[in-house]
Amino acid sequence: MNPEAHKIVQEMEKHTPEPGAVSPTNPKAVQNFLSIRMSRLFVILAEDTEKSSEELTKQTGNLVEVAKAQKQLAENLSTQTDRLVGETVILRRFTKGVFWLTVVLSIFTAVLIIIAYLEYSTKAHESVKSGIKQQSTQNNQTP
Repeated sequence: MNPEAHKIVQEMEKHTPEPGAVSPTNPKAVQNFLSIRMSRLFVILAEDTEKSSEELTKQTGNLVEVAKAQKQLAENLSTQTDRLVGETVILRRFTKGVFWLTVVLSIFTAVLIIIAYLEYSTKAHESVKSGIKQQSTQNNQTP
């Protein structure tokens, strides 16, 4: 608050009688007394308003700082989200590649199993044939 306002109010209080010395029958004295009290009240209210304004300005500054921090965090989040989306696309492609590699390897393994079965089956059939031939030759040679 302007210090001059306090000086003016103090000057006015010097020329105003004390509350108990004011006679209700003297309208001019009552008016002077009330004017001084009203002036003092206005000064007090102005000081309170000034303090509230300073506090509001300070808190507004804090809110601006918080808003700047939130903006920075939002930008960082956006960047990280874009990066995560890109990495997810890469991971999806990699997963599809692994899936198709697994399918190809499964087919290859099934073909190898079939080939091995056919070879085993052929060898077993030949050994059975050769065993039957040997047995029939032995049966023919024994009198």
